Amino acid sequence: MIAHAGIVESSRNARALGVAMQVTLTRGDSIRDGVQARRDFAPADGERQREAMNRDIRKGRGEVGQDA
Repeated sequence: MIAHAGIVESSRNARALGVAMQVTLTRGDSIRDGVQARRDFAPADGERQREAMNRDIRKGRGEVGQDA
């Protein structure tokens, strides 16, 4: 019974993923284009690291001896 429930849940997830992919492709966007668009709008690595460091400092997790 438990194995059967797992199979049903797995098929629901697969169906949901298939619908999501179908919607993406029907809109005329390819998955590769979507990934490229996210990369284009993502901040540069240095910017990401600076933001993460600032977040850590604000939360009190800065490096030892570092002024917040």
